[in-house]
Amino acid sequence: VDNRVQPFVTPFSYKSSDSKTMSVEYAITDKFALGIAALQFSMKANGQNRYPSYANVGTAANPSYVRLKDQTAYSVPGKYLMYQGTNLMLMASYHFIPKFIIDPYVHVKLGGGFFNTSSHRNIYDDDKYFLKSGDFLGYSKIIGAGAGVNFFILNEIGLKIELEHYRQFLISSNFSTQTLNTTHI
Repeated sequence: VDNRVQPFVTPFSYKSSDSKTMSVEYAITDKFALGIAALQFSMKANGQNRYPSYANVGTAANPSYVRLKDQTAYSVPGKYLMYQGTNLMLMASYHFIPKFIIDPYVHVKLGGGFFNTSSHRNIYDDDKYFLKSGDFLGYSKIIGAGAGVNFFILNEIGLKIELEHYRQFLISSNFSTQTLNTTHI
């Protein structure tokens, strides 16, 4: 007779946490500019774990699992760092109305960087169901495009609003190439 409880699956949710960008641009002509940009971005997640050979001896809100084959107890993290990466990119931009108080523009970015992510421990035994948070490193290739508007208060001081979309190709020894699409305002 198998006395194991049915597998407990924690529901999955995620949200972006920190997003930081910085760019420096140099005007080649009145309308074209080249520059460099940096992006740091992270996501936190909760759930998406399945525990088929463990019994939950805690509560649904604060689970604690015991491996049935040897009665080893484990604490299961509810929230974890799903992704954190930093990229450095080359940038080319086109400004539609140069030398005006309102300066709309579009740009493209291309570069790469490094990231760390969470993954399951081991694919060969029961530990494969437990997440190791932030322990796996990799590198990324990134391409991005965006549009925005500079509002100049003085000749050389202004504010900007910008919308960007990035596509990252994440490469790690822990998993095959994955794609991460993000949009930033």
